[in-house]
Amino acid sequence: MDLETLSAPLEIKLAGNTDAGEFEGYGAFFGNIDSHGDTIAPGAFKASLDRRVQSGLPAVPMHFNHGLPEYGGEPAIGVWKAMSEDSKGLHVRGRISGMNTDRGRHYYERVKDGAISGLSIGYRVPAGGAVNGKRVGEPRRLLKAINLHEVSIVDEPSNSLARVGSVKLAARGELETLLRKSGLSKAAARQIVAGGWAALSDEPQPSNDPMLRDLVKALDRNLLDLKGLNR
Repeated sequence: MDLETLSAPLEIKLAGNTDAGEFEGYGAFFGNIDSHGDTIAPGAFKASLDRRVQSGLPAVPMHFNHGLPEYGGEPAIGVWKAMSEDSKGLHVRGRISGMNTDRGRHYYERVKDGAISGLSIGYRVPAGGAVNGKRVGEPRRLLKAINLHEVSIVDEPSNSLARVGSVKLAARGELETLLRKSGLSKAAARQIVAGGWAALSDEPQPSNDPMLRDLVKALDRNLLDLKGLNR
């Protein structure tokens, strides 16, 4: 399964020894329905965090933008010193590495002035870890167990960096084919693949195909990682 990511609203603050590049915040919050339609239940991280402690493993990595070079990301820019659940969500406290270097100060100054404005988790959902919503108004998934793999600082905490590995098509061309079957031109289909339905402001949304309607909703919520469609 592809690694999923989920971003939290801005809640980073400086902490501890600021000269050492320390800060804290929340990688995820409990109870709210996020932009993917998912809700994290209290206790979802407990087993994953406990396993790391019991196995003597180091804390999960700290990346910038999930370490993805296509988004300007960089791996291993710091270390997480503490990570635990509280009543609000996954609280983390960490330190940017290399504060005696230009690179380290570069990241910390961006956290301090708000240019890097959020935190985001990279995770997988184990078998049985999610309950699918069945009623209107319910979350798409209630995440009851999460295997945490990394926590990143991110410059856009609710944008196209967020990827949902469970939304898959065989290939990018398959998406274009579905859109073409709805009556769109080839050019319009490709434009939507690149930018979601909102890329065509005057194009009516399809209404006769439930599968296509769901796909359109996913596109407009930026749920699809279009690069991942070719995997």
